[in-house]
Amino acid sequence: MADPFDVLGIPARFDLSDRDLHRAWLTKSRSLHADAAPPDIRSPVRAPRDLRGAPFAASG
Repeated sequence: MADPFDVLGIPARFDLSDRDLHRAWLTKSRSLHADAAPPDIRSPVRAPRDLRGAPFAASG
């Protein structure tokens, strides 16, 4: 991956610690966006039904 400072044309007047900090921030923000959101436990869950329309749990 290309260095974001070089791609954006930002002058190299930043010291190494600033560049490292920016790289760490980019890595952390990418990892946060890559994680899927947890499922919403408040959403209703419908019970699966067989072809006759009865819930699977009631059969048997």
